[in-house]
Amino acid sequence: MKWFFLLLFVEFIQFKSCKAQDLGLLLAKSETTENHLEYWDSIGKYYDRGEYSGVALQVIFSVVQFNASTKKVKVQGITSAGFNRQNHDTLGLCCVQYFLATPVGQKLTKLRLLGVSNDHSLNKGEKEGAFNFEVEISKDDRLYFSSYSGSGLQEFRIGEVCYNHFP
Repeated sequence: MKWFFLLLFVEFIQFKSCKAQDLGLLLAKSETTENHLEYWDSIGKYYDRGEYSGVALQVIFSVVQFNASTKKVKVQGITSAGFNRQNHDTLGLCCVQYFLATPVGQKLTKLRLLGVSNDHSLNKGEKEGAFNFEVEISKDDRLYFSSYSGSGLQEFRIGEVCYNHFP
């Protein structure tokens, strides 16, 4: 009987590890793919899909970890020019702002700026376009990437992914 519980425990640990490894893939798949994506924030700034400095913005997640007890998510990755979606060693794209918000209709509410992707000329220790953050999230939060002007908007359902895949 002890062996049964030991095997059950090992399977549970492997299942949790598998789910943690899949979280980055699930987050990438949660991207809103509607061609017409646009929002306004509380100060009247306009955000829309489109190009970022003339190129298609691509976000590649390398680490996504969610701690259900603290409600914190840790995310690492790179923002890139979307020339080759299959090549994860692609050219990084600096100065992309990333933030959390909750959309209500066409308005972004509870907007929290998290940072800006790395500019290698200012920080040589990180790859161009690298980003890294840890923050507490709610189920309704979405993760956004865009230029300072609001163009090139990318939207990911980070709250839904994390809360629906971990108890």
